[in-house]
Amino acid sequence: MALKVIQYSNATNPEKAALDVEREATALKRLTHPSIVSVLECDHDKDAQNAVLTMEWAETSLAEESGTLIDLRDLMRQRQNERFGFISV
Repeated sequence: MALKVIQYSNATNPEKAALDVEREATALKRLTHPSIVSVLECDHDKDAQNAVLTMEWAETSLAEESGTLIDLRDLMRQRQNERFGFISV
């Protein structure tokens, strides 16, 4: 598992921000796809004004069907370069 802390104390409207985080976490809990990390739980610490998402752990590399490992950082860089028209060398 992985924990993601979302701080909303500096938001213009912390109460609305808390509701927005809860709404998005609820939507994410319903998503199931091999490329999406699952959100398992969303808890709020009202005193600290943050939300803690409990999520499934994602490795930094994936295996292609051929068994070759793909480094996610490299894949993200490659996709960003493609998006902006850069050529990776």
